[in-house]
Order: sequence, then structure tokens, then C-alpha cells
Amino acid sequence: MFSNDNFLQRFQEIETRIDLEQEIERYRERQSERERERERLRVREREQTTIKINSRPTKTRSCQTFALVNSNLKAKFNQKITIEHRQLRDLLSCPSPFQRTIEGSSSPLYFPFNQSLYSLDQRTLKCKRIQNCNFRVTTMYVKNNLVCAGSSNGNLMIKDLQRENFLIHKTFCAEIINSVVITNDLPLASQSIHPTLILCSNDKMVRIVKVGNTRLSLQKKIHFPHPINHTSVSPNGNVLLAVGDSKNAILLDPRNGYKLISRINAMKDSCFSTHWNPLTSNQFAIGSQEGAALIFDIRKLNNALAKVQSTQIAKKDRAIRNVKFSSDHELLLIAEHRNRVNILDTRNYRDIQTIELDPNDGDTNISGACFGPNSEFVYISTTQKIIKIPLDVRKRRLFTCGNLK
Repeated sequence: MFSNDNFLQRFQEIETRIDLEQEIERYRERQSERERERERLRVREREQTTIKINSRPTKTRSCQTFALVNSNLKAKFNQKITIEHRQLRDLLSCPSPFQRTIEGSSSPLYFPFNQSLYSLDQRTLKCKRIQNCNFRVTTMYVKNNLVCAGSSNGNLMIKDLQRENFLIHKTFCAEIINSVVITNDLPLASQSIHPTLILCSNDKMVRIVKVGNTRLSLQKKIHFPHPINHTSVSPNGNVLLAVGDSKNAILLDPRNGYKLISRINAMKDSCFSTHWNPLTSNQFAIGSQEGAALIFDIRKLNNALAKVQSTQIAKKDRAIRNVKFSSDHELLLIAEHRNRVNILDTRNYRDIQTIELDPNDGDTNISGACFGPNSEFVYISTTQKIIKIPLDVRKRRLFTCGNLK
């Protein structure tokens, strides 16, 4: 028989073992809850954005503390956009906040489909055809109430959105028009109320064209040793940047007969997009076929200020098709050939976010990308839809340069 002391000791041992087992069970539950919480965080991060960057470690880092854009708040417009040329993907435009449009102050979206140009009212979601171009659009540009479109056989269409009777069709060459830009920054344009067009084509020429009241007048032809794919003008009008089917980017002086300023040999393949920082006439970005976006300072062209590599693995998908600074100059948009668009913080050229479009849908051809008015939204278009994503301006402004993390 057990004595009372033995019984009490045995009871205490059992009680201790039960307490220990309960404590072990509680510990396992806590561990499981931590693992579930970690998995929820991983899922949330995947839903919000895909953070992936392969660039110089001293220059660029992933922005993982918060998103530069709120990908989980995106809206989709089911509007199809036609890509006429595989390498020309700047087919979405949203007028800047300084431009007044006949549709109102909400800045409609402009894009081509088949042989026509359309506008989408973001408030009413109504889409209307602006103009039948009678050709499939390779490039387009909207500014100063003018909309321009170029074709693969040298045709150009320009229409005034406020004057229904202003419509010009003209053929400038027999080759594809790779890019058309409307500018008031060139010296000739700044002295006139009429804007200037800059046309790039595969006939190895850049044409400077004055837009008159009733017609277009050719001002100058600039000859190059290779086809030119894109041009842009610095905000002060002192530099014309041209890139094309060459590893070189060319800087010309419009004030001095478009004489050569400098030639940059930092790319490994052809280039298709350029853009200047709107705050300064010193910095510009170039997107290349090799899969790199390079940012340069005109005062020091020997080395790139920053370099962002494509996130794509397949060589055929690595090209950078679009580079654009936001109007508040704090962000740089870098659109890849498929699926992904990168947003770079230009306050430090280090923090970057990569947005992946509909990963469950497989590969998605990007047809265009642009910032919206006041840099509050980024718009990304595919062949099937337009995606509107708000920029997290409030959170970004809470952090000074270099302190996002």
C-alpha cells in the first residue's frame, strides 16, 4: 500500500508532468502562430509587390519596408491596346497637370487600338474614338491639346483636341516612324506660340517640324549614321538627346545648329526610350535593348549615375521599353518588355520597387506606362487592359532621402 507521503509525491509528479506537457503544447501553438503570421506576411508582400532587383549593390537596394506604390489598391480598365511594333511600347499617355483638355481636368488616358486613337474618361469610364488614323499606330504623343500618331510607313496624323476642324495627315518618309515628340523647349518653339514636332524614323534622320495653324512645315533634317528610335529635349532646351540602333547615345546642341556635344558609349545594344528629369536639365535616363536603364548626369558623362538591370531572365524579354520621370521628379518609371515595371526613387537612386502584373495570368505584354497628373498614380497598359495604381506619396514624404528603410 502507498503511504500518504508516497501518494502525495506521486500526485505531484503527475501534476508536474501534466504542467510540462501543457507548457510544451502552448510553446508549439506559439511557434505555429508565428509561422502562420510569417506566411501571412509573405503572402501579403507577394500580393502587394514583387521586390527583385539585380543592379549595382552600392547604388540600388530593394524597398521592402513599404511600397512606393499601393499595388493592392489598383484599378483595372478593360481597354485593348494594339502593339504594332514589337520594340515600340510607348502607347499610353496621360496629359500633365499643366495641360487643359477638352474632356476636363481629370486627364483622360489616350491609347491606340487597331487603326484609331481613343480616350478614356476616368470619371465616367466612357471610352470614345478620337480619330480614325487609317493606319496602325507605332508611336503617339499627347501635349498642348495636340495628339500625334506615327505609322510603320512614314505617315503622321496630328489632331487638335479643342479644334475639331484641325486635322493633318502627312507622309514624311517611306520608313517606320519610331518616335514623335511634341515640345515647346527648343529655341525655335520657345519663340512661337506654335509647338514643334521631333520625328525619328528608320531612314536615319530626325526631322524638326513646326506645327502651324493649317499645315506642318519642315524646319530641319538631322542626319545620323544609323536609324534613330527616340529623342527628347532637356527642359531648358539646350540639349537634344537621341538614341537608336547603336550602342551610342548622342547629345546635340539645338542653339548651335544641332552640333555634337557628346557621344555616350555606355550601352551594349540598341536603345528605345529616353527622358529628362523635369526638375533639372542635367539628368536623363535611357532604356536599352540589353535590359538596362541608365541614368546620367550631363556634367559627368564618363560613368552612369545609376544603373538598373531588368528582372527578366530570358534574353528576348530583358529589354527596357520605357523610362519616364514623374512630374514631381522623385520617381523614375522603368517598364520591361513583359510583366514587370520598376519604380526607382530618384532622391537617392537606390530604393526600387518592382511591380508584377497579374502573375496568375502568365506573361503579359506591356504596351505602355506613364505617371498621372501630380504624380499621384502610375498607369500601366498591356494588350488587354489598363492598370491604375496609386503612388504612396504620403509615406514617401515621411522619409528623407536615403532613409526609406
